[in-house]
Amino acid sequence: MSTYLFPADLPEKLESIKIGQCFKIINFSFQCSRSLNDLGLPYGPTLPSTLEFTCKAGTAEKIKPFYQHLSRTATGTYNFLFDPTFEANSNDNSKHLKSYDDAMTVRGNLIDLVDVYSTKDNDEANQMLVTVKLLITEIVFFGDTASKNQRILKIY
Repeated sequence: MSTYLFPADLPEKLESIKIGQCFKIINFSFQCSRSLNDLGLPYGPTLPSTLEFTCKAGTAEKIKPFYQHLSRTATGTYNFLFDPTFEANSNDNSKHLKSYDDAMTVRGNLIDLVDVYSTKDNDEANQMLVTVKLLITEIVFFGDTASKNQRILKIY
């Protein structure tokens, strides 16, 4: 299963998302903890929750808009698309998002950022890996494309 990051709010039309605006996720992990009472309602203090992910950036030029997104002081939105399907648009040669199996939208603030560059000339267009750590304010899980408006689980 492949996972891609789209670092912005999802638009109404999936076709407006190009593969060049997404970043392939190498790995991610998060920890959330919340106490629930017998009725299933949250109670007690909310413990800090973090999400850490590593993505492929290709080149420094491709990652520039992502850095601008991260450098904002406001809470950012990060969409993780699980098993997305991209297809070529008839108008141009770039691939556009057609569908995805599941999605996870995370809102949070940047805590840490680590870059790893490859300096080899023959290394897949000077591959760059970026590891980001976020302080989570909200996580929302969505179903497949057909039910993407249906919220499965929301964690604060």
